[in-house]
Amino acid sequence: MNRCSAEIAISNVLLTTDFSEESVQAIDCARGLCDQYGATLHVVHVRDSFPYALSADADVVARIEEIRQKGKSQMREFVRAHHLNRKRCGSTLIAGGPSVAIAKCTRKREINLVVLGSRGTAGRSRLFDGSMAEEIFRTAQCPVIVVGPKARVDADAGRFGRLLFATDQSRASRAAIPYIEFLLHENPSSKLTVAHFAEEECVNVYERHQVRKRLERELTEMVDPGLRGQIEDVAVDSCAPNEGMVRMADGFKADLLVLGVRSGGAFTRAATHGRHSIAARVISGAPCPVLTVRAA
Repeated sequence: MNRCSAEIAISNVLLTTDFSEESVQAIDCARGLCDQYGATLHVVHVRDSFPYALSADADVVARIEEIRQKGKSQMREFVRAHHLNRKRCGSTLIAGGPSVAIAKCTRKREINLVVLGSRGTAGRSRLFDGSMAEEIFRTAQCPVIVVGPKARVDADAGRFGRLLFATDQSRASRAAIPYIEFLLHENPSSKLTVAHFAEEECVNVYERHQVRKRLERELTEMVDPGLRGQIEDVAVDSCAPNEGMVRMADGFKADLLVLGVRSGGAFTRAATHGRHSIAARVISGAPCPVLTVRAA
């Protein structure tokens, strides 16, 4: 048994929805994962009642109840329209700020993986704009797969035959390695490309060659020896990381791009609702879903 097999499982998958096109684009990915791993699908709608939360006025209470009833009706229709009323599937409404409510839900329901869609840029929905998606994956207690606006999801979703792991070799980046090993172990035919992108290039040709060889060796050594046979390529390139990841994911026809990400810390909202990070920019342009694994 691979060293990560006893530690990682995909038995409960949470699909977040606000009933928009952004959430619909993540359904096939979530459903494919549940089929692949025999997992239970939890469909969740976050009822964000923040504008009314500070008042106990009767009209406000009535408005909150109206929102709740509308959410229940929309959830029933969403489940029916997308054929989610399966044996291993449940749906529920939760209230609160999206990232906090989802974090609580993942703990309560022992969720192993969150799947959500994203516009990639700020949009009409708080939950599915790029900054809110980033807030969620930087605070979630489990990995998060984000299906961006340009991502394709194949009919065989969940198997992920071609993985692209982009790393800067930092501690945060290495947080994704156990999950990569899990996916490789569970799918022996899957292939992995490991990539490192640096914006600065060495001027001296010999020095550049030595740096590339060193990085290739270090990148290969990250992966468990028993799984190295599934490494298809190790690439080192000089370019803006977000541009390189998107270009390489497209060129290699990756089914999943994997990133280890830093926690948002105490000021997650301020940090993620300003200028977009590399991860957020990658999600905006990636031709495949992006798995983010938050460092502890």
